[in-house]
Amino acid sequence: MHDFKADLERIRAAFVEERRRIARSAITVAEAHKAPHPSTSMCVDIRALQETIEVIDRAIADENRLAPTSSKPVMG
Repeated sequence: MHDFKADLERIRAAFVEERRRIARSAITVAEAHKAPHPSTSMCVDIRALQETIEVIDRAIADENRLAPTSSKPVMG
């Protein structure tokens, strides 16, 4: 049986890493320009990524719910 949960966890990790990369970049750019805060457009990108991560979290929870809860054979 394919491990869809593992696929989702890998996708989630990639989006988390991208969110972190954008956050680091936003701080670096703001500091370089002596800006009082990071770019709003970068924050919008972070927000979109966070929303995506939350959707993936729900999908992972759904996979957990759908997964068999025991190794006992199903009686028919």
